Amino acid sequence: MGEHKFRPDINPNDDNFVPIDVATRDRIELFTTPFFDYKLNFDNQEIVDECFDLKDRYPNGVRKSNFGDGWQSQVYELAQIRRGVTPAIQNLARNVIDLTNDMLEDCGSGTRVADDQIGWWININKGMGYNVFHTHPGCTVIGIYYPMIPTDLEEHEGNLTILRSDPSNHNGAFADIPNWCEFTIKPEVGRLYLMPSTVGHYVTPHFSDQERISIAFNIG
Repeated sequence: MGEHKFRPDINPNDDNFVPIDVATRDRIELFTTPFFDYKLNFDNQEIVDECFDLKDRYPNGVRKSNFGDGWQSQVYELAQIRRGVTPAIQNLARNVIDLTNDMLEDCGSGTRVADDQIGWWININKGMGYNVFHTHPGCTVIGIYYPMIPTDLEEHEGNLTILRSDPSNHNGAFADIPNWCEFTIKPEVGRLYLMPSTVGHYVTPHFSDQERISIAFNIG
């Protein structure tokens, strides 16, 4: 602990300070947020091809969390999409189900998810395209997978940023502590991130001429 310093300019009656012995000192982290980072080892090219194929079929896409020069697909349900459509992404979704159950088990949750409890959509962002701050209500876990990322990004471009949305943001003493209220991730190709659906997040813009692809999952 820091040493108490006599400051007569602030408190002239402070000269009779007597330190109290501290018998024990424990730091307890309450209400932790699980965030799982999986590095998947397989060939992304089929997934990249399927993402661009869907964009070519449905060039208008939808407008939800995306902003700027970006494209977002509709939501596809694993249990409802036609057999043979985007088979590589469908296989990825089935693996995401298994990894979500791995996450839930590791966290001590009794909840498990099945193939009829996952939906996914694609984000393709060019330069100045990004996803604004949002959460994913109506599901248990969210996943984000990156099959393609520009190779010429600067440090602050295209980052996945996690934000606390509780009153901690209003406490200046703690809000300025690194990673206390805001956590930044530099995405990598082949990375899958899983987190509770209540975790707010956004993606910073990038200025590359290359395209950035992510696949988002609502699970449970």
